[in-house]
Amino acid sequence: MTLSELLEASKVIRSGRKEDPDKAFQIARQIAGLQSFEEARLLAIHLIEARTEPSDPTKLRQQLALWTSKNPDAPDDSKHDDALEILDRIRFVESGAPLATTTVAETLGIAGGICKRKWFVDGRRETLERSLAYYERGAQQGIELDQGYTAINAAFVHDLLAVEASDAELHRESARKLRSDIVAKLQATQDTPAWKDGPPWKEVRWFQETLAEAHFGLGGYASAKRHLEIAYEKPVEPWEYETTARQFAWLARLQAPEVQTSAEFAKSEPWGVLRAVYGERASNAAASLFAGKLGLALSGGGFRASFFHIGVLAALAERDMLRHVEALSCVSGGSIVGAHYYLEIRKLLQEKADGEITRDEYVQVVERVAEAFLAGVQKNIRMRVVGSVVGNLRMMFQPGYTRTNRLGELYEEHLYARIGDDGKRSLRELIIRPKGDETCKPKYDNWKRTDKVPILILNAASENTGHSWQFTATWMGEPPSRIDSEVDGNYRLRRMYYEEAPPRHQDVRLGQAVAASSCVPGLFPPLELQGLYDGIVVRLVDGGVHDNQGLYGLLDQNCTVMIVSDASGQMSTIDRPPDDPLGVLLRTSSVLQSRVRTAQYREMESRRKAGLLKGLLFLHLKKDLEAEPRDWKGCRNPREMTGAESLRRRQTLTTYGVRKDLQESLANIRTDLDSFSEVEAFALMASGHNMVRTGFADAIQGFPVYQGEHPWRFLRMASALQGQGPEDLDALSKLLNVGSSIAFKIWRLSGALRAINAIGGVIALAAVGWAAYTWRSEPLLTPKGLAGAAALALVSLALTRLGLTWIVQAVQYRKTVYQMATGAALCLVGWAAAGVHLLLFDRWFLARGKVDALKRGAR
Repeated sequence: MTLSELLEASKVIRSGRKEDPDKAFQIARQIAGLQSFEEARLLAIHLIEARTEPSDPTKLRQQLALWTSKNPDAPDDSKHDDALEILDRIRFVESGAPLATTTVAETLGIAGGICKRKWFVDGRRETLERSLAYYERGAQQGIELDQGYTAINAAFVHDLLAVEASDAELHRESARKLRSDIVAKLQATQDTPAWKDGPPWKEVRWFQETLAEAHFGLGGYASAKRHLEIAYEKPVEPWEYETTARQFAWLARLQAPEVQTSAEFAKSEPWGVLRAVYGERASNAAASLFAGKLGLALSGGGFRASFFHIGVLAALAERDMLRHVEALSCVSGGSIVGAHYYLEIRKLLQEKADGEITRDEYVQVVERVAEAFLAGVQKNIRMRVVGSVVGNLRMMFQPGYTRTNRLGELYEEHLYARIGDDGKRSLRELIIRPKGDETCKPKYDNWKRTDKVPILILNAASENTGHSWQFTATWMGEPPSRIDSEVDGNYRLRRMYYEEAPPRHQDVRLGQAVAASSCVPGLFPPLELQGLYDGIVVRLVDGGVHDNQGLYGLLDQNCTVMIVSDASGQMSTIDRPPDDPLGVLLRTSSVLQSRVRTAQYREMESRRKAGLLKGLLFLHLKKDLEAEPRDWKGCRNPREMTGAESLRRRQTLTTYGVRKDLQESLANIRTDLDSFSEVEAFALMASGHNMVRTGFADAIQGFPVYQGEHPWRFLRMASALQGQGPEDLDALSKLLNVGSSIAFKIWRLSGALRAINAIGGVIALAAVGWAAYTWRSEPLLTPKGLAGAAALALVSLALTRLGLTWIVQAVQYRKTVYQMATGAALCLVGWAAAGVHLLLFDRWFLARGKVDALKRGAR
């Protein structure tokens, strides 16, 4: 039966149709074997609750626990504990025992695996030690009882615990002893029947895998190779190949810490075993298996973030690292440029076969993105939102069409259309089908590819629940992994494949998804998805509200190496913070965002130290910009700087070669969606590029890295950012400082416009004074007016409560007409103002912001 047929059969059984319990259990196991754990779990629960259990109720609960722990649709914080609770409740089955005292090897093996998966989530040593305790108790029942399953896993956990442990040698010795016992005892039983009337154990695949791992861990590589070759004489599912290969690669790395790069690993004796078993093509997998699964997170922060990210992409392309990226998690400004980059990479992967793409072609991809993206941004997308009469009228009169929808259309028109069509692509059209490998599933096939197929994740936030909402090329919805059920009582809007969605939502446009990810609250309304869930109107806001760095998208994809490009609006210090209600509200929001960002960074560092992350490169705009403590007024014991602090303060350059005052200006550039000048864009790109160049080697190891450099256009700013040439410095500094302003930037740059502005201000002030003098005796509020307004409000309220709202609406028709007329006038005024700005002031600003103009001004 196909998966769809199995799923249908399961749903029929769960709806109440009678079925033989053993047959129903077999259907559940087949569904789980095809990785559809949620439906398998639901069918198992139905069998238990309907009291129609199969002949082996203990086996049913064991499998239910396993499927619950592996279920990707359940929250990570609770599903593993739920699974352990299911195992513990086996005590209510006849002859069952609680988990704390059971001696059933299969139950203990499943419990050990559950705790190991939980360790990947929480990174706590005690979780791993609990896993070891279950595995060792299972092994103590006799290796022959479960054919070494619990013992081989206990040995592996001993190796994990030996990392940075004071008793490391004790763990390693325990692992050696367990593996030696496995080899001795399993070889003695390999000719015995695996079950009644069954084949001998030596013909069972996982039996051979266990023997292979035992030999491999003992350094018996020839024997390991022989057993693996026997294990794979018959076809195996791709995910099973990958699971075994990753386990062996991890074991090799634990046992050979002196091997530093995947190139060295590919030449090592342990890798020779895997290459012999999986074929020569498997040598392509050395980086993925040895160095880890690489994910790239692109933060929010408007176009400021986008240009910084392009610099990061450039440095990674320069080092030939982009071919290793398997997940791309984007937020807001990161989504805008991340989607652009993804479209270019998709085009490249579908035109060239795996292994044929050169480093220079990845460089060319980033060059195209940098050039096209800057050209699109300089169309001033934010101003064009109100720069069309037709668009303005649609926003006013068409239900469900808002500034956010218009924003998505502009992304498609001015950015994504530059890749070769009109830019109007639906998300489900964006699945990458690599040349020669059109059925590739990145999750299961990337490990054996040289040129990885990245998974694009566009992060928004659900206003309904406060959870993260993600768009990918295959599904959309709220992922369960980051929802803490212990403190979060809100429902979850489950993920769905696009073909499962109601027809009107099956073709979500890329531009709309990116707009949802970047619709800053207060500036743009939420993106509405009506009719997606019964009785619920989904409203999505900027993804930075929930996770502005995009970290959790990478964790959901099980990335073990992370490069985080964070160009978000980091909180700055203010000597005189606001005290007005709006100012205080905005400032407290910044405090909250800063706290979340710090907590996320600490979580990633904890994962790195625990060994869950093999590499972490965290880039941000305030790197090397030290802040000093301030002494209180009248302090008699002022703080003295240490020698290292004094040295850093005297240094004018950051470690990545940018003047600190200029980097401070870059960190303060607006997080907006308007036009960015060439100087602003190139300076941000150069900053991101230089940070990667200086920080990469210490943070990311194991990948083959190209050492050459590339003459990027934006590096024309490199010498100016270093302060080379005092004439350039003042002009550059002024341009970057003006870049912090959301409006009137050209006014601050032009002396003529500043003079006009001053004259206009005097005229406006005089007009206000004249009006105040002319109407000085007119009262603003009168008792009669207040009484009339109150009476009208009370009558309206009474009519509404009586269900006579049509009367209120009829009375207010003049107001509605007035509002519509006013709105239409504003549409025309907004269009005219936007047109003037785009034709005159925007062009003026962009001309002043050209690199060549900056140098001419210096001369």
